[in-house]
Amino acid sequence: MLDPVTVKSIKTVVLKTDRNPYKDKDYFENRFKILDVEKFRKAVYEKHKYKCAACGGLLGISETIELHRLIPGKDGGTYSLDNVVPLHKTCHESVTFAKKKWFKHLDVGK
Repeated sequence: MLDPVTVKSIKTVVLKTDRNPYKDKDYFENRFKILDVEKFRKAVYEKHKYKCAACGGLLGISETIELHRLIPGKDGGTYSLDNVVPLHKTCHESVTFAKKKWFKHLDVGK
């Protein structure tokens, strides 16, 4: 028997009904890119157990969460799960403008 308490809810993204897939190809292509970005962001959060990589605090719903590359793009760093960490906005500003290493506990580039 199905227990309704154990059923997970499914989030859906509402399509704009005034769009035509033949005329508005950009809308539909960008829609899939946005969904992929949301999946990537969720995977980063899960990998780091919903904690900020700099301060170790929990990532709150009401806070702005930013993704930070450990190895910058100018140094060949990619936007991948191994190179991206979630940070609170204030922590990200501190890390970006600081000269010291914040992520000694993470395996960068492995």
